[in-house]
Amino acid sequence: MRLGVTGGLARYGYSGDKPPKAAYSTQNRASFGGVFELDVYKGVRLSIQPSFIQKGTGIAYEVAGQKARVDSVSVNTGYFSIPVMVKIFTGGERWFVSSGLEFAWLVNAQYVTSTEDSDIKDDMEKFDLAIHFGVGRIIPVGRYEFFIEGRYTQSILNVVSDNDPEAELYGLRIKNSGLLLYVGFLFQL
Repeated sequence: MRLGVTGGLARYGYSGDKPPKAAYSTQNRASFGGVFELDVYKGVRLSIQPSFIQKGTGIAYEVAGQKARVDSVSVNTGYFSIPVMVKIFTGGERWFVSSGLEFAWLVNAQYVTSTEDSDIKDDMEKFDLAIHFGVGRIIPVGRYEFFIEGRYTQSILNVVSDNDPEAELYGLRIKNSGLLLYVGFLFQL
């Protein structure tokens, strides 16, 4: 059994349908949390990682007289998430691949323009479910382990609530997706 902490950088954006004459862009966000790992078989660990993660996207709209779309809106969200991952290690138990599900509950949501910030939590689904795929490296130091891991994550559920009139008008299906880079520290119990 191992306990630890983790933190990292996430590059999130939206995928799926876009509002008319718009494009999504990714934004850098932060994540931090804890880690609980349990050896379930030789070379296989179950990893539960409660954390706070920030997600969001930029939205660029076409503006008359401009050649390129103009980044004019940001959607910033915060989630309490619990990724439940399975890590499968190579023979030397240094490198691993990981996969699992992230269960996430919305904490906050802001719609930000150059002139206003609006709370849009009521327009967002309160629960998000995502799939994670990753690869990482363990660096043992005595009974401690440092690790670095890269992941791709993709939501399965629509993040926009059915109560959002614009999403209903355009029939938008929008999902979080991103790349994550984690570093962490584990110690054996």
